[in-house]
Amino acid sequence: GSRAGTIGGSGQEVAAADAKRLRRRFSESSVDVERKEVNTTRKIVPLKLGRQQRMRLLRWVSVMAAAYVMMFYTPLVWATGNYLVIRQEPRPADAIAIFSGNGESSYINSGYQRRARDAAQYYKAGYAPMLVISSGIQQTFAEVEIIRALLLSQGVPLTAMHIVPEYPASTYQNVEVVSEVLKQRGFKSILFVTAPYHSRRASMIWRKVAPDIKVTTVPV
Repeated sequence: GSRAGTIGGSGQEVAAADAKRLRRRFSESSVDVERKEVNTTRKIVPLKLGRQQRMRLLRWVSVMAAAYVMMFYTPLVWATGNYLVIRQEPRPADAIAIFSGNGESSYINSGYQRRARDAAQYYKAGYAPMLVISSGIQQTFAEVEIIRALLLSQGVPLTAMHIVPEYPASTYQNVEVVSEVLKQRGFKSILFVTAPYHSRRASMIWRKVAPDIKVTTVPV
């Protein structure tokens, strides 16, 4: 009898504990629902800016709008880019100097193919009897060797080419190396073939490093 009472008492205690847990869970759920309702009904208060803050914001928006218009709706950017380009009429010279490549060895630019084609055209048109080829990149396959192959395919004989074996680290060093080659051969004038947006800066370096060499920067 006492054992049955004990079992019955234990069952009542378990039931009471379960009921207590359910009431607590229901109470917590009700609190969460109330919090969500409060959050959803809370009004959004607009940010108030002071006069100085509004003026700064207005100036910033005006500057960005003006920059956008100048970038996409005026010729300013193109005019700035064109300033970097020199296009001079070709004239007879002692040699044609071809500059190709700069930057890291992983950088590949197919523009040297166009420069090789144009140099071959100037050579075959009789503007100069010799081509001096220099590159600032040491690739797995040297760019100067590729240019030489392209020139050969365009009908330029190997005897009319001089390949600079060095790899200058900058345009300045490139001009120094090539100008030394020109002086050794007694050349006083060149047609200069390089990338269009590199032409003005390179021409200025030519005037500084080798002022005694007449440089004509031809269109490519």
